[in-house]
Amino acid sequence: MGGVAFLASSFGGHRIRFAPDMEGGGAPDAGGGAEPLSLGDAVALFRDTKTTTETQEPAADGAAPDKIPAEDAGQAPEGDDSAQRQEEQDEPDTSPAIEPPPTLDAKLRAKWASLDRETQQDFAQWEAAKQEGVQAKLREAAETRKAGEAERKAAEQERKQAAQFQQVLDMAVAELGSQLQQEPDWAKLATDDPLGYIQQRAAWDEKVAKFQQLHAEQQRQAAQQQAEQTERVKAYVADQSQRLLDAIPEWKADPTKAKAEQAEIRSFLEKSGFSKEEIGQLYDHRIGVMARKAALYDRAQAGLKAKPAAAPGKPVPPGTALTKGEAQAVSRDALIKRVERTGNISDAVALLRANRRR
Repeated sequence: MGGVAFLASSFGGHRIRFAPDMEGGGAPDAGGGAEPLSLGDAVALFRDTKTTTETQEPAADGAAPDKIPAEDAGQAPEGDDSAQRQEEQDEPDTSPAIEPPPTLDAKLRAKWASLDRETQQDFAQWEAAKQEGVQAKLREAAETRKAGEAERKAAEQERKQAAQFQQVLDMAVAELGSQLQQEPDWAKLATDDPLGYIQQRAAWDEKVAKFQQLHAEQQRQAAQQQAEQTERVKAYVADQSQRLLDAIPEWKADPTKAKAEQAEIRSFLEKSGFSKEEIGQLYDHRIGVMARKAALYDRAQAGLKAKPAAAPGKPVPPGTALTKGEAQAVSRDALIKRVERTGNISDAVALLRANRRR
């Protein structure tokens, strides 16, 4: 079999298969529909191929062969491949231009054309990924809002159903209660009508049991509604308290000041006719803001009333000429009022000069 392997590798790329009478059975099919060869035909073909190869060897002096081998005839010179690659590189890029992302600002948009194509592609992909992230967050927020709205609607529907059930329950309890207000005289009924007594007693006991069951459910429903209402009020009060602190930053920064002003507001509201119970139910933060403004204004007005009035100036009879000192005093008083009114630096300088002339 070593000779067979040697033959198979010595036919210059010829694919053969051996006849079935070879040792070891049929050889692999070489494909292409070729007829099988016997061992004698393979040896003869090998000898013919060897003789042809020896006659085609180049001369000893290194001269080039007259003919190009068949297997090399279709190959182009190496230099031609380099030239072809150079031509491909020199061909202009006909790819469509990359448009700047719509979210690009005017400054970067003006420089877009000066960027190379690879940079434009990277920037466009990065901007697209960023926008996709923004859109994903927006979709998530929308889904969250939808989920919250669905939960709110479901809770509202549940409250409506609970209210309807409570109404039916109240009607049933009232109806059974009215039927049980007057209890029969069981002793007399048992004596007069023993069979009727048994029937009416059973019906009565059934009504009593149903009434007790419905009444217990009524109380349970009322307790549950009260607990839910308490939780809603607590949540509302906490929300309004936070809103009040956000509307009055001074209270958040200084709890001591907040406590003092809150006591002042309660006192102001009581003086205005509000009861303590009414004040305790003023949860809306907007009412708190307005009450604070009103209380502070009331305090400011009280402070103005407590300030002593300025003494009136000495009256000057008409036609009486003022002395130099009196004229300077009047001028200085006028300058003081002007500085207080305008706060102008020129008026303040004039007042200083008038004081030096005294």
